[in-house]
Amino acid sequence: MAVSTVTFALICGHLIDKFSATALLPVFLLPMALACLVLGMLEAQWSIFVFMGCSAFPAVFRTR
Repeated sequence: MAVSTVTFALICGHLIDKFSATALLPVFLLPMALACLVLGMLEAQWSIFVFMGCSAFPAVFRTR
């Protein structure tokens, strides 16, 4: 999760600079919704990695 957090921190910084934080506010929880759907619907062992990757985006966005 640390690698995805750093990656998304760089991406979020660029997106916040290009757009504004208020413009991104309506869509920043979509990756978390996708993460919860993946975790709830899939039973494969690799699904936890998809969950960790998708849940890192909102966590980084909250700290910017």
